Amino acid sequence: MAIGLRITGYILYKKLERLRDDKKRVWLDIKYPNRRHRQTSGKIDWIESLYSKPLDDFRKYCITFIFAPYFINIKRLSNLEAFDKIESWLDRCRLLRRLDFNVKQRVKYDLKSVRRLTELKPKSLHKLKSENTELYTLLQKEGIILH
Repeated sequence: MAIGLRITGYILYKKLERLRDDKKRVWLDIKYPNRRHRQTSGKIDWIESLYSKPLDDFRKYCITFIFAPYFINIKRLSNLEAFDKIESWLDRCRLLRRLDFNVKQRVKYDLKSVRRLTELKPKSLHKLKSENTELYTLLQKEGIILH
């Protein structure tokens, strides 16, 4: 009986979290009606390719500068949906090499940061090439970037 109550409480908690995300998104749309990132189904091919390919290095960088801004400000996912997608990618990465950070803490912090900085976009390939050449080279080697 207690397990059923915990599950029900968890489900209610997650539904309330989604409602809060939706409420905040509506509030931001009202407060900033000319926001440039109001698209609902944006897609960046190289990021989608990166999402389908686990990495054994640069995982924190990918979460902070690529996936969190992409899922929140381009794909317009809720925090819960974005968290689930990033966690799924990290689970696949974990098979290649053990993670050296707390997944829940790191992902929640990065998603919260992106929500605060509503105009934050994922790194472009041009910026990635100039700011993190090692990751850029790895993505080329893995066939994620075809340049």
